[in-house]
Amino acid sequence: MLQVDSALQERLLRRAREASRRTRAEVVIVVARRAVTLGPEVLVAGGLVALALPGMLWAAGVLTDFPRLYLVQAAVLLVTLLLYVAPAAVRLLVRPARRSEAATQLAREAFWRAGLHRSGRRGSVMVFIALAERQVEILADEAAQLALPDDSFARAAELFVKEVRANGLESAFAVTLNFLADRLERALPRLPSDGNGGRQPLLLL
Repeated sequence: MLQVDSALQERLLRRAREASRRTRAEVVIVVARRAVTLGPEVLVAGGLVALALPGMLWAAGVLTDFPRLYLVQAAVLLVTLLLYVAPAAVRLLVRPARRSEAATQLAREAFWRAGLHRSGRRGSVMVFIALAERQVEILADEAAQLALPDDSFARAAELFVKEVRANGLESAFAVTLNFLADRLERALPRLPSDGNGGRQPLLLL
């Protein structure tokens, strides 16, 4: 399971700052614990199963010991609760198309809320990952899109996915940020008067 602890947060923050220092474009990392929130229907379904299963087991003669039947009921409720709160459950209970759609939507909302669409001619790029869905999105404003070839951000996303599978999350960010910074440095070179907009380069959702 993909996780971002405090030590990794510090390293990612440093990498985002290093990438931003190479170009006048803003480079921001956004890490979301999950994009999909399971609805109360999961709890309702689990509760119904917990109510029905002990009676079915008793009627079938599988279990006739009431303490054990109660344990079965409690176990079903516990598993339901764990599924409801565990990020990994999203991959079990939500279809891939829905996970992808939710991650894309959350990435766009994060890009907008961070004000990266207002970078003007400076340019801005956001590397977003939803950990539970294992979905990466790379978004750029108009200036960055015009500055780089059309396939640059799709290639960066493919690179991230390949690297995270092979070497983990930190390596994926390192390789992808370097890929983007190399290209942004040439297309949107940093000028002596440039700052980086004062935005936080690492956002956790």
